[in-house]
Amino acid sequence: MKLTRPPSQLTGSSGRSWRADSPSEERKKAINWRLDKASSIGLAGEIGIHQLDQATWLLNAVPTSVTGFGSLILWKDGREVADTLQLIVEYPEGVRLMYDATLANSFDGEYEMYYGSDAAVMMRENKAWMFKEVDSPLLGWEVYARKDAFYKETGIALVAGGSKQTALGGKGDETPALPPLYSALEVFLDNCAVVDAAVEDFRSLYGNADKRQLIESLATIKLRDAANYKDGYAATVLAIKANEAILSGGSIELKKEGFELA
Repeated sequence: MKLTRPPSQLTGSSGRSWRADSPSEERKKAINWRLDKASSIGLAGEIGIHQLDQATWLLNAVPTSVTGFGSLILWKDGREVADTLQLIVEYPEGVRLMYDATLANSFDGEYEMYYGSDAAVMMRENKAWMFKEVDSPLLGWEVYARKDAFYKETGIALVAGGSKQTALGGKGDETPALPPLYSALEVFLDNCAVVDAAVEDFRSLYGNADKRQLIESLATIKLRDAANYKDGYAATVLAIKANEAILSGGSIELKKEGFELA
């Protein structure tokens, strides 16, 4: 797997330096907290946490180690966090995630690549394509999906309704994908509505007396899959350890119990 974040996605009010300006020195220090290692965990934590969390979620595995390197390549303006970094996150069975981020160059933009034995998947600008190996099995649906050319490769567009375009005589659903945050908030609000309705139903039948029974009743509700506080905690732990590896310029072993809450 390879994930990369360029400066085009890390711009602040002063451009790609990630530094904001203010006529007040006190205010300037406050708004540039991301450049102070006492208050920030750098690019790995402030930005990379989202992609690191996504990779862990896709693999459904706890990482076993993280190796990091960071440097001040361009913005040598008194900041204490690296403007360029590389991470290698190791997972069970020899799977590795490589993550790069920089504020020093904008070439190639932001993208994510996941490499498998049958295909690779590229995600870029809320869109995705699958690049199959020549000897991978035919799934069927990809025959009808839209194909896009990338240099010498052909990517199968992973879009809603894409496999129905031939039958419909069209190009498939070209509606732009919504940002992940939108989908996360949608699921959260849907689940809130379901829980709220269940609480009202319980109170109409049993009143407010037995809170333990209410908790047990809510535990049986079927909710849409969504990230919870445990997922957020595990992602934060990985981001913190990744930053520690960057600061030390080495490798840190990660133990499974470190990602669990008592």
